[in-house]
Amino acid sequence: MTQSNNSPVGARSPAKPRTTKKNDLTTQAQGGYDGSACQHIWSSPAWYAYQVGQYLRSSGRTAPRDVRMGRGNRIHANDLLFKFTHQDGQGISFERIQ
Repeated sequence: MTQSNNSPVGARSPAKPRTTKKNDLTTQAQGGYDGSACQHIWSSPAWYAYQVGQYLRSSGRTAPRDVRMGRGNRIHANDLLFKFTHQDGQGISFERIQ
């Protein structure tokens, strides 16, 4: 049985190529780097990415690229690994660990 376009019934069309990685947070980090208002829920991966973008800007680093969450309290950005810690009433701090 075939459809009018000569493809088998139930056949899937070819998948579109993905332009970004599945868990890419670079757009959110770029927002923090550019200084736009944070629209993300506190402590969500998008919020941490936004904070990393702000950190990269304030520390004089290049714009964020390939930003993604790591395990636990770590986030990858610009081929670096950062660890973040919550400080009582002080927000968060970032430490470059790799």
